[in-house]
Amino acid sequence: MNLFLIGYRGCGKSSVAPLVAEHLGWEVVDSDHVIQTEAGTTIAQIFEKQGESAFRSLEENTIAQLAQQDKRVISLGGGAPMFEANRNVMARTGKAVYLSAPAEVLWSRISGDDVSGTQRPDLTDGGGLGEVRNVLAARDSVYAACADCKIDSGDLTVQEVGDRILQWWQSVDKTT
Repeated sequence: MNLFLIGYRGCGKSSVAPLVAEHLGWEVVDSDHVIQTEAGTTIAQIFEKQGESAFRSLEENTIAQLAQQDKRVISLGGGAPMFEANRNVMARTGKAVYLSAPAEVLWSRISGDDVSGTQRPDLTDGGGLGEVRNVLAARDSVYAACADCKIDSGDLTVQEVGDRILQWWQSVDKTT
């Protein structure tokens, strides 16, 4: 059994995962970080030099490998749940929590994070808040459909989000 954190960039997955993992006594893993470490380059550079399809192939293989072990809190890249193979891995090997937030909150967090700007590619030609709104609108229903729990992280601290995940986790049937 693993716990997958899903949602759009800036929702708090990477910040919350270590708190939840520490409380559970589990390992924390960020799929984007693993991909960048193994590729020796940033996601933005993979997109630029090899294209999105190459990145998505790396992502799919990485998620499948990460999910082979139990007791991991796995933070997934924002686009990962959009692919059936990744959704199947999540459903087969754990539970998923969708961290949601309004587009304006996400954009504020993303634009205030220097690392995100240098390591993550724009997903549309326009970029900015418009991109967040458009991509989030396209992804929201998929995130919600594959999530076992949804938490709006928009007005919460990292600790509050972690507490809500753990509170939900205690009530979950972990045999299915």
